[in-house]
Amino acid sequence: MIVPDLDYILSSRTKVRLLRALVQLGDGVSGRHAARLAGVSSKALQALDELAECGILKKTSSTAQFLFSWNSEHYLAQPLTALFAREEKKLPEIADRLKAAIGDRKEVVTAACYGSMARGESQLASDLDLLVVMQSAERSDIVDRILEEAARLRPVYGVRISLFVSSEEKWQAMVRDRSPFALSTIQDAWVFIGRPLTAFA
Repeated sequence: MIVPDLDYILSSRTKVRLLRALVQLGDGVSGRHAARLAGVSSKALQALDELAECGILKKTSSTAQFLFSWNSEHYLAQPLTALFAREEKKLPEIADRLKAAIGDRKEVVTAACYGSMARGESQLASDLDLLVVMQSAERSDIVDRILEEAARLRPVYGVRISLFVSSEEKWQAMVRDRSPFALSTIQDAWVFIGRPLTAFA
């Protein structure tokens, strides 16, 4: 007999975001603070009450408000904590695999993730944007190796990689000309190989 607690605990994106935010905290926070940490609307109070009713959160009375906190004693607390911790490793693991695929190739000046996934704001259909700056504009087998690894990553991490390849000269010109694409990429970028993108200014 299955008691379907997960049907209620994970029944909405709002609840998942609230749990993701509160699992990292020790002290209780107000409903408004929890909503702000999770990046959800003020309607989060109903979701918090339901999570407290399920027992995965504690709800305690404070001066003129209720405080919500993670209930580490709940029987699902440990597996959910592990699940959120595993989720945090997604992007670093993808970067490590791409780095291994590229190898110690000197023609790669910089490789960086950017865009919504690098910012932690990705949606279900979001791609992982990948910038690779090469020493020259000549076609390299590195591009094929990245695309091959991207195909292998898809079933493991459920992510599509959108690859943008630029020569060092072209990227420097884009930065120098203050291209909107270059500026936004520099702001978002998570560099995992080579020089920081700000070094091209």
